Amino acid sequence: FPSSQPELDLENYDVVMFIGPPGSGKSSLASTLDNYTCVSQDELKYKSKCLKLMENSLKSGDKVIIDNTHGKISTRKQYLDIAKKYKKNVLGIEFNITKEQCLFLVNYRCKVNKKIKLPDVAIHAYYKNYESPTKEEGFEKIKTRSFVPNQNMKIFNQYF
Repeated sequence: FPSSQPELDLENYDVVMFIGPPGSGKSSLASTLDNYTCVSQDELKYKSKCLKLMENSLKSGDKVIIDNTHGKISTRKQYLDIAKKYKKNVLGIEFNITKEQCLFLVNYRCKVNKKIKLPDVAIHAYYKNYESPTKEEGFEKIKTRSFVPNQNMKIFNQYF
């Protein structure tokens, strides 16, 4: 595994969309970015609530991070349309991990956080239906992040 990530330069972006499988570190990264409103379907439950929070945040001049898997063009479109409506630059951050890493990380997260495990079929479906993001969709730029283990290394390493 790489030991560090390149620094994320988010200064020129009012909207940052995370694109990646479950367990790839999207929410962990979102929690470190204080000057953004986090729009998360895991927290808000309904896409309609996410779209409304995004629109209200952009209207009031706030910056937004959209934290969800967004594995298909169709799931990204409504968010990108709102960004376009408000003439906001959008950065896509693609979390690049293998299906095997994803299966491991979801299982690991379940053990560490004592939460119900996401079914493997959801992960297989994500990878089967995945559509890579493109600038044509409305992204100003797309950056890639790979998996870098950094928390609970003692527990993490017992699995290797």
